[in-house]
Parts: sequence; C-alpha cells; structure tokens
Amino acid sequence: MSLQTDTHKPHILCVESNRTEKERLMELLLPYQDAFVIRAVNDGDELLRMLDRLILEGESIGMLLVAQQLSDGKGTHFLAKSYEKWPHSLFMLIAEQPGTVSLEDAEAAHIFRVFYRPLDNLSFGLGMREATSFYLYQQAVNQKAKILTELHRASMNLSGEIHLEKLLHKMMRILIDNADARHGYIIMEEENGNLYIEASGAQGSYDTRLERAEITDFSPVCPAIVDYVRKTRENVILNDALNEGAFATHPYVRKNLCRSLLCAPLIYQGKLYGILYLENNEKTDAFNSESLELFRLLTAPAAIAIQNAKLYSHMESIVDERTREVMAQKEEIERSHNLIRQKNDDIISSINYARRIQDAFLPSIHGIKKAFDNCFVYYKPKDIVSGDFYWFSRRLSKTIIAAADCTGHGIPGAFMTIMANTLLRQIVELEGIFKPDQILYHLNLRVRVALSQDTETSGGNHNYQKDGLDIALLQIDTKRRKLQFAGANRPLIIVKKDGTVEEHKGDKVSIGGYQAEEHVEYTTHNFELDEGDTIYLFSDGYPDQIGEKEDRRFKSKRFHTLLQEIYNKDMDHQRLLLDAELRHWRGDNEQTDDIVVIGIRF
Repeated sequence: MSLQTDTHKPHILCVESNRTEKERLMELLLPYQDAFVIRAVNDGDELLRMLDRLILEGESIGMLLVAQQLSDGKGTHFLAKSYEKWPHSLFMLIAEQPGTVSLEDAEAAHIFRVFYRPLDNLSFGLGMREATSFYLYQQAVNQKAKILTELHRASMNLSGEIHLEKLLHKMMRILIDNADARHGYIIMEEENGNLYIEASGAQGSYDTRLERAEITDFSPVCPAIVDYVRKTRENVILNDALNEGAFATHPYVRKNLCRSLLCAPLIYQGKLYGILYLENNEKTDAFNSESLELFRLLTAPAAIAIQNAKLYSHMESIVDERTREVMAQKEEIERSHNLIRQKNDDIISSINYARRIQDAFLPSIHGIKKAFDNCFVYYKPKDIVSGDFYWFSRRLSKTIIAAADCTGHGIPGAFMTIMANTLLRQIVELEGIFKPDQILYHLNLRVRVALSQDTETSGGNHNYQKDGLDIALLQIDTKRRKLQFAGANRPLIIVKKDGTVEEHKGDKVSIGGYQAEEHVEYTTHNFELDEGDTIYLFSDGYPDQIGEKEDRRFKSKRFHTLLQEIYNKDMDHQRLLLDAELRHWRGDNEQTDDIVVIGIRF
C-alpha cells in the first residue's frame, strides 16, 4: 500500500438539455469551481461517453447532477447506468416538481438528493453543501483508513525485526513507498558526535544501500539541515527549498536545485536515534498530508525499533566476547531479550493513535438522535479500541441501525470493525441494499472473501478460522412505526408499553468464520409497534460481565429483567442506569468484554 495520492480535483458532471436551465445550473455551481472541475453536457449518452473517458484518464468523479427530463430519455435511467461505471460518486437529480420521481426509480439510480425546479440559491446551496460535506467526509474516512492500515503494517514490520541492517532496509522501503521522494537517507549519530549515512534508497529501485558514509560537504544531503535537525530536534519540511525557508541560499540547495525536502528526527524518551532525510528535486509540494501524518506517527515506533536492534547488536557482541562466562552470558541474554520484548510492547502501545481513527468511523450520536427523538447509545470498550461497534445510515424514508460484536477486542477487534464499517457503507450507501436479510447476506460474503475463508480445505478438513462478527440490524420507518429485523447470533428485545418483554432471536450463524454451508441465508422479521414500545439492540458484553460478589456472569435473563425495570425511564436516564448497574455488578473485576447497547422508544 502507498499513501501517494492523486492531486487532481474531482469532477462535477452536469446533464441538462435545456440551454437556459443549463446556464442557470452553471451559475449556481460557480462557488464550487475552486474545489471541483465542473463540466456540462447536453444528453445522457454524452454523459456516459465522458464518464468512460475520465475513468480511463484516471480522473475522479465526485458528483453527477442530471435533469430528469432529457432529450434522449429519463435522467434516472442514465444515473443508474452511471452507477454501473463509477459507483463512488454522489448522484443527484433535478426534477420538474415533487412526486414526479418514484421511490423505486430513486433507489435504482442510487440518488443522494433530488432538487426541484425552479432552482433557487437557498435550497440548491443547502443541498450542494450537504453533498460536498458528505463527499469530503467519505474521502477523509478513506484516507484515515489508509493511514491506519499502513501504520499497523509498518509498525508490525518494524517491531518484528531486530537485525539492524534488515531493519534499515525495511524502514527505507516504507519511506520510499509512502512518499513521493526521489531519494531517501537514514542518518545516525555516533558517540563521538559525528553523523553517518547508514542507509540510502531511490525511487524505482528495491535495493537499499547500506554502506556507511560520514556526512561532509560532498555528501548527497544538506549538512546544514541535518545538523539543524540534530540540534533542535525539529522537523524541516520544505515544499520549495529554492524559494522558501532559512536554507534557500545554502550552496547545497542552490547547486542541487532542491525542491521538496523533508528532514525529521527519530526520538524516543528524549533521545535521538536517527534522522530521516527525503528529497524530490523534480517538483515542489511532493509530500502530501497523509504521508506526513504517517511519518509523524511512525517516528516513535521507528526510534524504538532502532533502539531494539542496537540492543540486540550489542547483545551479540557480548555473546561473542564472553563465550567462557556462560552463566553471566545467559543472564545478559535473558535481560536483553526481556528488554527487547518490553520495547516491542511500547511499539504496540503507539497504536493508541488508532483510537482517534476508529472513532471517526462511528456515526455521531447527534445524527442518531436527529433520526430518533427518544434513544440512547451505551458504548463502553474494554480496551482503548473496541471490537464492538454501532452503525447508522439514513437514506430517503429508510433508517438502518445496527449493533455488532466482532471477534476479539482491542486492536484485532478494532481492525475487524473498520472492515465491517467499510463493507456496510459499501452495501447500504453505495449499492443501495436496504433489506436487513440481504444486507447480512452480502456482508457475510464479503467478510469471508476479505479474510480468505473457505468452506472446506482440500482433504475434507474444515477451515476453523473463526474471525467474523455477530450483528443485530434493523430497518425502521419511524412515521409508520414499522420495523424489519435480521440478526446473526444476536437478538432483538422489544419491551411493550405495558412492560411485556419480547425476545426475537436472529439466525444462529455468524457473519464470517467457519460455515458448513457454502451460501448462508438470513431471515427478515417484520413488526408493527405501538407508541410507547421500546426496542433494544446489544452485544454480548453486558450479559457476559463477571460479577465480583457472585463470580458469575450477569446473564441474559437478568439483563431482560433490568430492561423491564428501566424501559419507562427517560432514555438518557436509562443509559446512566445501565452504566451504574454494570459498575455495581462488576465491582473491582475487570470489564469482561466490549459493550454496546442501543435503545429506541417509539
């Protein structure tokens, strides 16, 4: 994976047959021309041809804005065709008046928003701002996911290597692969204060040169910048070194026509373990924000990895020198290995940054409360990051909400939640699948593909890989109080307004993991609720909590009784009561598992 990204602006494509309406539309889109390339065509066929050309040229299409009445057919028809070519855009329709676009046509065309004529500045501007915000949010989420994935891959890659030369090679590949740099160098300081280039690499070549060279005025790096970073422990990032910063007049910069330059210290616990140096003398602004963020997060793990490798190298020299002192040698090896393991634990702890990125995937509580007047979400991870998550999406008249429990907790569970979040967004928001059993069916298929889970291995032995998730998922029509439920090993609880508790179990098969059948089907259950009825979705974390006094689980029966006791309270009060009861039951015991509980009153 690489974090080098396309810097071209995304496109807004407009289709309008009427010349006057097209001019009006282009006038309304003028405020967006700094962020998007705006193009207009006359008919749907021309739109499809332009889409093909832009996709071949590697361009990004952000939005399609199409009139319903075109000279060669309905706009919804061409939006549906466009979705087949490029499903990553936001699709919007301009209709003559309300009621002229059926719900079936809108869903088939995956329409994000419908505008009605005559177009006015206020409603069109609000709609476009909403669409722009949603599009930019999607792009940001995708970039955060890339950073998180690359951070985990790079951290694991570095933490597992204790040989310095191999470590420097891996580090150099990470630098070159994730930055648009033509040359890269790793520099270290000796005890005598001299600086040495320990490793160098170039774009387009997998080889890493590991010949040590002391830094002088003839070195392939700027000595003044390296010395500045060593003394100040500050990053130097120059987007146009010839024309900005304190080093623009330095002989090295002038002679080599330096453009983009990055020099960063590798520091851990206040100690300098190395310096990263990257150059691209062919263009300015070569280092994008995603690459810079990844390098910022990796500096501490890289410094720890170098420290560990040096410790290991030092340990080997001790072993070579003291082969006759067997007992003393054994103690030194054990002490050094314990130190290495401890430092590797420090690398894993650096992934605490992942919490911020995982939180960005969760829907906002404010957005959920806008959809449901009376609701709460009780979310309590066992560790810093969680294997449980809640998911929410609202499109047209349908609202989808789910509570899910992924395999494990902590870092492994968190990566499963990110994958499941991404797949749910693809299935519901991009592909327009809204029926609960179909959502779970497609989610199961894609989780199994993503995790390479086969039904059976050769020779008839089952593949017992258990990674997957349990989930309860609802489609809700709040106005009609109609509910559709499908579950994978998770139930739905309904507490009627008279206090009667109903438990509706989901299918007894998880999403992903070992499955005896090649194609697993899930079941949609339909309900009509009365005003005052309350529904609950939850993971198994709350019922499975071990109590301090009784040393046994809370269990589902006690959980049902608790919901029956609090269901008529204010929803925010219910959340506080759930937390208070959990703390009382748990006592001084550790939390057993991640917990998520969602309550909605109609």
